[in-house]
Amino acid sequence: MIRLGIQVFTFVFIVTGVILLGLSQRDNYTQHPGVTKPNNTEVIDLGVIHAFRTPQIVRIIPVGNYGTEPIRIKGSAVSCGCTIASIKKSELKPGETVDLEVDIKMPFVLSSSSVLVSVKTDDIQVPERNFELRYCSLPRIHPNKESLDIGTTSTKESDQLTGNFRVQRFYLPDESEDIGLYAIASNKDLLVEVRKAKSSLSTFGALTNEWTVNVQLSEAGSRRVGRRNERIELKTDDNDLIQIPVNWEVLSSREISPRAIGFGSCKQTDKPIRKVIQLKSQPNSHLRVRSIDKDMFVKVVAQNHENSIQTYEVVFDPSKSEVKGPQSGPIVFRFEDGEIVECEWFASIETE
Repeated sequence: MIRLGIQVFTFVFIVTGVILLGLSQRDNYTQHPGVTKPNNTEVIDLGVIHAFRTPQIVRIIPVGNYGTEPIRIKGSAVSCGCTIASIKKSELKPGETVDLEVDIKMPFVLSSSSVLVSVKTDDIQVPERNFELRYCSLPRIHPNKESLDIGTTSTKESDQLTGNFRVQRFYLPDESEDIGLYAIASNKDLLVEVRKAKSSLSTFGALTNEWTVNVQLSEAGSRRVGRRNERIELKTDDNDLIQIPVNWEVLSSREISPRAIGFGSCKQTDKPIRKVIQLKSQPNSHLRVRSIDKDMFVKVVAQNHENSIQTYEVVFDPSKSEVKGPQSGPIVFRFEDGEIVECEWFASIETE
């Protein structure tokens, strides 16, 4: 019986101690909560930010010590390289607050984003206070595609490659909506047409103009063989500007080998350097070369013709080049049926 009484007493003592310890810790936390509650992030909604009007925003967030003991601020951290957070004080007395300055550089793309800012302290209960700043960034003009691939064709096909994309321009109520959009291709291989579609209210609450941009491969572009990467420049009346890459590929019935000719390093006093290239044609295709575009110090001479193969000698004359150092250029073969095949040469003239 005595042993049972001792066991009961021991159990009650342990339980009472645990309860008292828990109450003690709870009281300590109530008296010294630090800068925030554990596992708590304060969400700050910045709303819709017009990046073209506000490329950078600064938000001041008060950080306070609501406990009974001084706390030391160790520093701050951000989740994005576009954001800088700074805090001027390193120690806060009980009841004291300090401004946390958050500087966010707005991305000029259409995006819904958030940035996490953390303030680190030596508070045992709550070592960090977290703020999540949410926003939607609106650029001035925004295409629905980052690039446009209009496909693959060949010099024997009559169908032209086409493609299109849409462009939106955001504007504020105090701005004019009567703004034009113009498109300029980087060369004559592309034909571009801009059609205004509509004006409306976007899902982000901003007013928008919308255009459809149609892109077509020109006849000249369909004769230039190879994988092509060009660009279209879009510009508004008020000088907003973006560029859209356009890609396509034209397959040839002819083949040039090699596609790149290296003459190596030489001096202007060296003798002409000779290389050989071959043009191969598929059966039933015209092989006759109408003209050859080249630089003045590169000479191209036809050597022989054997059915579907032509051999050319390419001669680089260093003495005719006035440029020293690395240099390069195209050799363009234009055939009677309009097809264009080209290769590139490169050389380097040593400086004395």
